[in-house]
Amino acid sequence: MYQLLKSASSDLKLWIVSFRDMLT
Repeated sequence: MYQLLKSASSDLKLWIVSFRDMLT
């Protein structure tokens, strides 16, 4: 469960970073 949560949060960070790069 913890491993799943950790991988999901890292995926979310990656998505946010790529989205922010797309906006600028």
